Amino acid sequence: FPCLALAEEAGRTGGTAPCVLNAANEVAVAAFLAESCAFTDIDGCVAHCLEQHDAMRVESLEQLEQIDLWARSEARTYLAARALTWRTDESNADTSFARNFVRAAVLAPAKQRFPAAEKHLYAFSRLAQEDEAFLSSLAAARLTRQEDGSFRIPQETPRPLFLRACARAFRALGAEDASLSSFEAAASLIGARSGAERDLPCGVRAVREYGAVVLFRPAPAADYAYPFAEGEFACGAYTVRIEAGGVPKKERGLMRPLCFDAAALPQGCLLRPRRAGDTFTKFGGGTKKLKDWFIDRKIPRRLRDLPVIACGGTVYAVCGAEISEQVRPGENASPCTITIYRQGETQQCTPM
Repeated sequence: FPCLALAEEAGRTGGTAPCVLNAANEVAVAAFLAESCAFTDIDGCVAHCLEQHDAMRVESLEQLEQIDLWARSEARTYLAARALTWRTDESNADTSFARNFVRAAVLAPAKQRFPAAEKHLYAFSRLAQEDEAFLSSLAAARLTRQEDGSFRIPQETPRPLFLRACARAFRALGAEDASLSSFEAAASLIGARSGAERDLPCGVRAVREYGAVVLFRPAPAADYAYPFAEGEFACGAYTVRIEAGGVPKKERGLMRPLCFDAAALPQGCLLRPRRAGDTFTKFGGGTKKLKDWFIDRKIPRRLRDLPVIACGGTVYAVCGAEISEQVRPGENASPCTITIYRQGETQQCTPM
């Protein structure tokens, strides 16, 4: 999308550059719709007009009107020089189109009745743009991109900032077509119980967890089972590396290397996803359902897809999180190290 890059450049330049971009784009798009130029000619026309214009500070509405007229004339000259005939789109006079209705039935009568209407509308739009830029900067400060690619918005975020933070998160997740209704659906989780979820458009999911609303794209459910052995294994969204050796580490948190006694594992252990009913004897003692252990550790539901080493329904290691007391390394242990990282990341353990 070369026109997007041109728009970003004009925005960074500021001053009268966005006015030129808008005018040239309107002419080029109208020419394309009238079938007098190709779609791929639009960005060339806009780029030409921006190159021919020396951006300056905006001083008045009259100044912008003159620059708008110049840019439109320059765009038509550019199209004509390339044998791309300019034709006025007949639909411009059709007030069944919202843009034409506003121009003809709203702005024109208003300007006749109130000569200063355009000037005041311009002043209001400029102030609104400044307000929006300020609110967007506050919203950006409230939005945190987490190590797993999700986006966290604290629940106490004021609604105007929350909705703008949602918009930024959706764009970062590749959901450019999301609408206000999607952001409001995410905002409805603010007062919900922890763990409540909403499936939103464009494949985005929002979940209420531990004082925040988190937006992310859920990974497809993985189905794998490897007999326990040394090597590197693809486990859904993760890669797990198991190798002999290593020493116990005191690191904490998710995605940390784990050292355990491989000799203490029973025959038939598998590297697999967790299953309903799995039990786990946590490091230090105390057996409970693995689901309850996740809850006690306050590990969000969306991050509970960590691979496990298990035999039957007994889990001996939750990769990247904790080993069972049953495989704690002792004096005569056969130490083994598990390293886990997300697909596409470097082969290192990075705290989440």
